[in-house]
Amino acid sequence: MTRYSILGAGGFLGTSLSRALVHQGHSVRAFGRRMTFPDALQGCDWIPGDFTDSASVASAIDGCEVVFHLVTATTPANANVDKIADLNANVINTLHL
Repeated sequence: MTRYSILGAGGFLGTSLSRALVHQGHSVRAFGRRMTFPDALQGCDWIPGDFTDSASVASAIDGCEVVFHLVTATTPANANVDKIADLNANVINTLHL
């Protein structure tokens, strides 16, 4: 059985992916700031945290064979308004990952 970690599992895409992997019998560690759809994450190990906290991210991916990175800190509209803030919020932390 493969152990998966899904960063950004509290959102729509992360929740859908988590649910599908659990349904297939896989072990899923779900990481995010909040659970938008908590019922859909039943069967997952929920790890609350923020992507900017490298220690939280490290614990969320520790021991997992596959990591899905679905985290985003901005919306497309916000990213277009302030490109530097978008880079700082998303790209820099992804590079740390």
